[in-house]
Amino acid sequence: MSNVGNVARRCGGRWQVGLPLGLLVGMALWVFGACDGDGGDGQGGAGQGSGGCYAGTPVALFTVNIRAADGPLPVDTTLTVTWSAGAEPVFALNDKNSWKTLDQGSNVECAVDHSGPVPTDLDQLRCELWTSGVTEIEVVASGYETQQQTLQPKELDDCVEPVPSDIDVELVRDQDAGAR
Repeated sequence: MSNVGNVARRCGGRWQVGLPLGLLVGMALWVFGACDGDGGDGQGGAGQGSGGCYAGTPVALFTVNIRAADGPLPVDTTLTVTWSAGAEPVFALNDKNSWKTLDQGSNVECAVDHSGPVPTDLDQLRCELWTSGVTEIEVVASGYETQQQTLQPKELDDCVEPVPSDIDVELVRDQDAGAR
C-alpha cells in the first residue's frame, strides 16, 4: 500500500480511508492491514447498509455548505479546517492556488471550477472534509461575522464507522462592518 496521498480500501462491507503521508494518527489498522475482524475480502453491499450504516464507496465525513444570508458569497471567503491530524491548508475562494484536491494531498476539497476564473457570484460553496473524528471549521468573509463550529461525527448504535453528515453554514452580516 502506498503511503503517499489519500488511499481507501474495501474491508468487508465497509470502506476505510487512509490519511496523507505524515498524518498517521490512529491508523494502526492500516499499518497491519487489519479490517476489524471482518476478513477483508472486499465483498459486500454498496450504499446504505444495515441499520442506516453507510456501506458504499468512500465519501467525506462532513460536507459543508457555505452560503451568505443576503446574496452571493464574498470573493474573499476562506475556510479553515483543523482536526486530529492538524490544520489543513486554508481554502480561499479568491486564491486558485489554495484550491486543492484529494489527489494533491488535501483533506478539504471544495466544488469550484479549477479551470475557470475565481467565481464572483457564487450562491453556495460546497466543501468535502475528508477528516476523521472531531473537526473544527472557521469561515471568514469580509462584512460577515466569523463562523466557527465544532463538528462531531454522527454515530449510530449499529454502525462500526461514523456516518457522513451535511453541515450548513450561513454567513450573517457583521453589525460593526455596516452594509456593503
